[in-house]
Amino acid sequence: MFLRHFTTFARVNMLIKMKKNYLLWAVTALIMLALQSCNNGKTYAEMKEEEADAINKYILENDIKVISEADFAAQDSTTKENEYVLLDESGV
Repeated sequence: MFLRHFTTFARVNMLIKMKKNYLLWAVTALIMLALQSCNNGKTYAEMKEEEADAINKYILENDIKVISEADFAAQDSTTKENEYVLLDESGV
């Protein structure tokens, strides 16, 4: 009789400890998730947008004329001074 009550108590005690461990892991995971989402770094899209803005600013400041690939081909693949080709495929 005593052994039966002791094993029941041991099982209940083990279940309580397991629940505490699960709770500890769940709280730890939530804290890690919250800290991960607090990233203040720039995204790739933001960096690409800044790059495009910097290129456009440089073009305006240096009075650069941008021509298309069709114009470039019509000019026998030559450019004039301060004239650059915008490639359709890459956007550069």
